[in-house]
Amino acid sequence: MVYVMEYRVCGGCDKRKPVVDFYKTIRDVCKICRDEYTRELRQQTKEEEDAINIKRDRDVRRLKKTTMLQANIIERMENEIKSMEKRMVNLEIGLGDLTPPKKKVGLKIMGKK
Repeated sequence: MVYVMEYRVCGGCDKRKPVVDFYKTIRDVCKICRDEYTRELRQQTKEEEDAINIKRDRDVRRLKKTTMLQANIIERMENEIKSMEKRMVNLEIGLGDLTPPKKKVGLKIMGKK
């Protein structure tokens, strides 16, 4: 008995290969080409995910940096406001001291009338 091999042309490598080398569901590409294609596809998606993660990390770092800068600016402004309030209080006290004392009428000073 002679066994006849059935051949099919692969769409990926354009070679004539036996039907055994093809997946049953995917008939236009041989197993080797299909496996290479899926491997490349996985590699591509992995690289894209890595690029997205790197970009996300960069964005997170940038956000952290800007929020830290904003927090520092806010803290400096709060400190400046506190120091200005202290200056205002000191000025109010100082202005009260700088006004000439009022003469008190009708009080007896010791030893003098």
